[in-house]
Amino acid sequence: MIETPGVSPDEVTMSSVLSACAHLGSLEMGRKTHNYLKQNKFDINVYIGAELVDMYVKCGSVTRSLVVFFKLREKNLFYWNSIIEGLAVHGYGEQALDMLN
Repeated sequence: MIETPGVSPDEVTMSSVLSACAHLGSLEMGRKTHNYLKQNKFDINVYIGAELVDMYVKCGSVTRSLVVFFKLREKNLFYWNSIIEGLAVHGYGEQALDMLN
């Protein structure tokens, strides 16, 4: 898609790519996608932000997920749900409950 003249990914496309990386557990491809977002100055909107948090945590990088989460300007339910679930799934139940508070 990126190499097709006149066609470029938008926020919805990039959210789908991040979701695919999460489902595959492909941390390397997820990092490359995150770098692509930065290089192309994508706005980290509600969908991309939540997918970044979700992708990192599902790929086993809880620390990176938390870094992304805490850098988000405004946190909505999508972000909170992603980080709380991710922490709980990876054995950080107490921290997940702390986040709830």
